[in-house]
Amino acid sequence: MNRHLNLSGAALALALLTGCGPSVRYQYVMPPSEAGRTCVAQCRTQQSQCESLARLEWQNENRLREAERRSYHYCSQGKSKKQARKECLAPGYSSAFGYGGYNSFSAFNCSSDYDRCFTDICGGTIRRIVERPQ
Repeated sequence: MNRHLNLSGAALALALLTGCGPSVRYQYVMPPSEAGRTCVAQCRTQQSQCESLARLEWQNENRLREAERRSYHYCSQGKSKKQARKECLAPGYSSAFGYGGYNSFSAFNCSSDYDRCFTDICGGTIRRIVERPQ
């Protein structure tokens, strides 16, 4: 019991200390030229399109999984588990998004694409700012 309290206290202290660490934020510095700023606007449009496509893909994945679940449920009714496994196609979870859902973006990397466009194509810079707690 005493050992359990010591481990709990250590875990709590670790959790509190990690909250005291530095935080990182990013500052986007626009390109100096008008052409560069126009380019950034195009990057934003591409990012928006990427996010819309990702959202649609995620919705389609959800619909497909739901249809697979319904199909399996319909097929397996009145059958033993062994018979259902043998005769019914079990729902698959081979989603491009995995279990993380829409925000996991494993198939779409819209933010890093935007960052590359902003810096490499348009000439902007991204500054990494580390802020240490006082």
